[in-house]
Amino acid sequence: QGGQMVLVAKRSIKKGQEVTNNYGVHHNNIPCSKRQSILQRGYKFQCQCPACQGDYPLLNKIESGLSKKVGKELDVLIAQYQKLFSEGCLEEALDRCCDYIKKLEQHNIQYPHRNYEIGSIAMNSCWWGIISRQTYMSSQVTTE
Repeated sequence: QGGQMVLVAKRSIKKGQEVTNNYGVHHNNIPCSKRQSILQRGYKFQCQCPACQGDYPLLNKIESGLSKKVGKELDVLIAQYQKLFSEGCLEEALDRCCDYIKKLEQHNIQYPHRNYEIGSIAMNSCWWGIISRQTYMSSQVTTE
């Protein structure tokens, strides 16, 4: 039986734009110098991703400022996501997460930013729920 792989982007990906992969050594919780050392030892390469090139800050130091207007718009979307998610409407909750990320982009909020992390964590929760539900449903199929 084939496995599934889901990749979740924290931002829109434009045609021709490079897509980088996380090797489990995330810029949110490991400083650049330590990430570089881990990747060199484990994978034998020097990472040139935007997070390493830009020496992105750790999550506890990441930008979090927003205008009141944008903050309110995001609060509405995250509240809708939470309600839908709690009701088990995972696809609709995922749509609100996408709206949340698009709202950040529309207002030119630059990554790295705390709200991109909030949006991506919510998206991942939706995907885990959707995949778990699909896996459960496929295991319930019986043949007669």
